[in-house]
Amino acid sequence: MTIVVGFRCSDGIVLGADRQITATGAFKYHEPKYRIENFDTFTAVFAYAGLPGMAQEIHDKISAGLVGIGPDRAGVESVRQVTENVLSEMGRLYTDLQVQMLIGVTSWQGGTDLLKFDGKAVHVARDFEYLGFGDSSLIRFLADSLYTKHLTVSTGMDLAIYLVKKAEDYIDGCGGPIDVISLEPVDRSCKRLAQHYIQDRLRKMEGQEKLLLDLLIRKPFSST
Repeated sequence: MTIVVGFRCSDGIVLGADRQITATGAFKYHEPKYRIENFDTFTAVFAYAGLPGMAQEIHDKISAGLVGIGPDRAGVESVRQVTENVLSEMGRLYTDLQVQMLIGVTSWQGGTDLLKFDGKAVHVARDFEYLGFGDSSLIRFLADSLYTKHLTVSTGMDLAIYLVKKAEDYIDGCGGPIDVISLEPVDRSCKRLAQHYIQDRLRKMEGQEKLLLDLLIRKPFSST
């Protein structure tokens, strides 16, 4: 299984994921669970949970359908139409494709947006979305406590790091290096955080967790 989170920020979209792939009853290995595609007039990031081979097939077919889209059709609506067509041809309404996907899109004309495929339906995502083990009590609690769509992309990338790491710490089936990607509309840019930066940010954030003990338990509460 896996964890993928995707959410809107005040100035873009952030996606985060672990890398652990688990073959049922056999073995596990690590590989990125996202693909970045730069088209003529927009950029799309595909992140998935589920069967890697099926996710790759879906990605390849959607990408092929998006090649050559002109500036008048660039943006999330064209990506949704192509995605719906591909998944319908693959029988999404009649069988379980065993894949979920988040697709982030950024273009000069259309800004940024986020699509979700939940196994059956393709739709514009909510402000905060989960795939795989991301839809757990732990991650829901942390997201409810820490997320707001008014976060900047910079702060949102830190949040994605933290959420994925907590899933790796406490949820079986999540593990490996953490990937965090941002989509920003100003220059249609797509940024990936380097692993050394992710580890540095983790050390600093987890080093501050112990301050919560003083805040919530050791320091007496005021009666006013």
